[in-house]
Amino acid sequence: MPIPAGLLTAGRAAVQASGPADLVIGSYENGGDGAITYLPSNGKKITTSGSRAFGVDTVGVSASGRPQLGAVFAD
Repeated sequence: MPIPAGLLTAGRAAVQASGPADLVIGSYENGGDGAITYLPSNGKKITTSGSRAFGVDTVGVSASGRPQLGAVFAD
């Protein structure tokens, strides 16, 4: 099932200043709370080794209302 437009954002950036570009994905999920997924690069490709997932509870953001964590950071 395709993800509706506007519900997923992605950006590539080196999380470590001297490293290769990693992939960071934000999604509008969990009733509007949102989430962020980090997939590192091994220098040749994006991998799941060392990946991380963050939700509002993980980073200490209040779930009151719709915080939309990660929903628009790629804009």
